[in-house]
Amino acid sequence: FCSQLHEATEALAEALFVGIDPQTGSKNTTGWRPSSLDAEMASIQVGIVVKPASYYVETGGIPALRSLNVRPNRLYLGELVRISEVGHKLNAKSALRAGDVVTIRTGEPGKTTFIPEGIGQLNCIDIIFSRPGANVRGEYVSFFMNSRVAKRQIAVLQGGLAQQHLNVGEMKRIKISVPPLAYQDRAVRMLN
Repeated sequence: FCSQLHEATEALAEALFVGIDPQTGSKNTTGWRPSSLDAEMASIQVGIVVKPASYYVETGGIPALRSLNVRPNRLYLGELVRISEVGHKLNAKSALRAGDVVTIRTGEPGKTTFIPEGIGQLNCIDIIFSRPGANVRGEYVSFFMNSRVAKRQIAVLQGGLAQQHLNVGEMKRIKISVPPLAYQDRAVRMLN
């Protein structure tokens, strides 16, 4: 049963990301425009990569996300590491905020989630973090990145490499068809 539910969700997501109404089966992409993540995200960067362990603290500090905390469209907040307040300030560029999108680079490249409202201060270590621009919702981009539509692109960008890895340049080249925000909101509600 779980595999059937997963397959149905995958099919629904794929239909939504190409503009097919799941109830009528008709395609309508009026108001959509072809784009790329580079054009739609205000920024795409990598979290702390230089000696992140030097900032780790046992108690207090700021939680920092790593690959193992990123699940498809949700955060896993177990096994978080914490970095010192000083480390957080020194790495302010990788401080996360609500609406940001975080993506695994190595191992399971492309697996993505978004940062929900009210989670508090966070930083990130060796994962890609993206800040949505005005025309895309972070949660919509998260669902898109976990869809077959994006996974096929990631597989092509990797070019059959033995080491599964996604870098910032490749992430920027991912193509996305951008529907109106109202459609994005509806798609997210349906997928949730």
